[in-house]
Amino acid sequence: MGGWTFDPRSSNSILHAIIRGKIRITTPSGKRLQIEIPKGTRIGDRRRLQGQGHAGGALDVEFTLSEPEELSDSQVEALNSLRDAGL
Repeated sequence: MGGWTFDPRSSNSILHAIIRGKIRITTPSGKRLQIEIPKGTRIGDRRRLQGQGHAGGALDVEFTLSEPEELSDSQVEALNSLRDAGL
């Protein structure tokens, strides 16, 4: 594997972690990529993207979770509804 390995942390909302889907990241060269969060991904898991790092090396992405600094009343209500539904 040539080049460096860069480790951007992909911080996404709790909803990304729960429902999966696609997220956007920026590589060290400034290239924007859309990657899919695979089923079964957990916080702290890593995904290696070959050829997307420095000098064509691997790019390691670690999945983390960002915490909102503040929630609106409607967001709290929506989260309470999800909790009450068993999520």
